[in-house]
Amino acid sequence: MSVHDCARTPELRVCLRAVALRYGWRMKPITAEAMWNIPRVGSPLLSERWLIVPVSTWDAEAGGSSTRLWRSDGGTPRPLTSEGTSASSPGLAPDGARVSFVRKNGDRSQVHVMPTDGGEPQALSGIEGSAIGSTWSPDSRRLYVLSSVGPKDHDGVHISDHAL
Repeated sequence: MSVHDCARTPELRVCLRAVALRYGWRMKPITAEAMWNIPRVGSPLLSERWLIVPVSTWDAEAGGSSTRLWRSDGGTPRPLTSEGTSASSPGLAPDGARVSFVRKNGDRSQVHVMPTDGGEPQALSGIEGSAIGSTWSPDSRRLYVLSSVGPKDHDGVHISDHAL
């Protein structure tokens, strides 16, 4: 009996336990702590050359999560953003040369842009309020940023246009 045989049986749990016993595997219940330790993969961004994937992890000691962007050209994935920072709402330029993302800076969020082949992210200046997300123009020369404005960051929205 194998794991593949279990897929055809109505008692999947009993079948998997039998396979585990046969091969000497120890079965134990999954805990909430183990679930939090599983990285969560977000929606991938795809270009002709790159696959960029946001991966979120939880740090129980710090009591928070962070999201890093990972890049692959079909080989081993490499981190695109640094550890200890968070990169949410990524957007890939249509030409595949740059990626934008939102990063928290103090009490505000800013849009950052960086080359997809690596390098330092550059924060866009002149964004009113706190950035929510961004989208690229079809020619990859402009980035449109959506930000919340107002005293509580939910009283309105602002769209800014940035030539890159």
